[in-house]
Amino acid sequence: MSNYYRIGQKKAILSAVLLTVTIIPLILWTRIPYKEISAQTKVSSRAILHPLADRIWSAGRHLNYSALNDSFGASNDEFENEAVDFRVIILTYNRSASLARLLESLNDLELDGDTAIVEIFVDRSKTTNQVDEKTVETASGFHWSKGGRVKVHVHRTHVGIIGQWIDAWKAGERKGTGEDKEDEEVVLILEDDLSLSPFAYRWLKAAHRHYGARDDLAGITLQSEGLIVATTGRAFRPRADDGPAYLYALVGSWGFSPRAAQWAGFRRWFAGARSNATYRPYVKDLVMTRWYQRFESRGRQDSMWTMWFIDYCHRERLFTLYNNLNAIEKTSKNCLAVNRREPGLHFSRKPRDNTGSLLRSWKESYVDLNRADLCKYAFDGTREIAATRPPA
Repeated sequence: MSNYYRIGQKKAILSAVLLTVTIIPLILWTRIPYKEISAQTKVSSRAILHPLADRIWSAGRHLNYSALNDSFGASNDEFENEAVDFRVIILTYNRSASLARLLESLNDLELDGDTAIVEIFVDRSKTTNQVDEKTVETASGFHWSKGGRVKVHVHRTHVGIIGQWIDAWKAGERKGTGEDKEDEEVVLILEDDLSLSPFAYRWLKAAHRHYGARDDLAGITLQSEGLIVATTGRAFRPRADDGPAYLYALVGSWGFSPRAAQWAGFRRWFAGARSNATYRPYVKDLVMTRWYQRFESRGRQDSMWTMWFIDYCHRERLFTLYNNLNAIEKTSKNCLAVNRREPGLHFSRKPRDNTGSLLRSWKESYVDLNRADLCKYAFDGTREIAATRPPA
């Protein structure tokens, strides 16, 4: 055997070894969904091999980063089972700058000494199944100066906005709790194109305390702009003498805080309705139904999750509680949340700079909810006076 042959054989063996210990693990790593990385976890060889994971590790000790176990499910760990006063759930995909603006508003939020955590859910591309790294970096780099821990979840596969909404909060499924116990925790679900008033949680907490036990309550919204009469599409304007809050049959998804029992019921109903290929969540005479049908004609109906919730609430005769802080002060600058209309599924123009409409000055009268009456509006804007407490 010649020396040249021996040298060539050694090089081949060395190349095989290098391939085994470097390239193959790297390939395998890219096929394995992201694992949780926290300050309490030592940096593993996988974290070093994957550049995004390495950046996530360096983002700070407040970060927990995990993959979801299926297309609609969230990991079930200690973080999700942690009992807090306030849980903020943020849904995002590829708008890192918009997400940063929302997170900035969270740092101005008044928590009044309550405990709170943030969970950020990042979706993947429908066509490539890739995750937007800038969005993940923005989420993982967030340190909530006013609140507690922050956790970032990245879906293993694309789930779309309907998948994000339906399963980001699995009400009633937390270990050691039930729906009644979870009603004690205020949960707020936000899309990344929103910004909040510093007093959003203060009002939301008071509203849950006063009205959270109502049998006809689906949830509470921070939305007060962009409201329309559901049957005509015309602007919906509650009356100033309605007081700080009122009920409306139409859900407001711009900052929605579901009641745990009703959200759990909705998820069960949705699973059954969705399994019926012929079922359509139409509600007669509503503008939203026509919107949904147009989305269906384009194959985009899953971009409108609210149609399913509207249908469910209509069947169960449920209402959403709204704040009325603009009307009682005769202004448009008392919003608890604003939608910046960032380009995405439903908006395509230049985003609005409307954060100047957020409530910046607090009055205790805004949570004076001990009224003898509570106004309730139907889909068509018909107004009636409802009991302030649910039927016994």
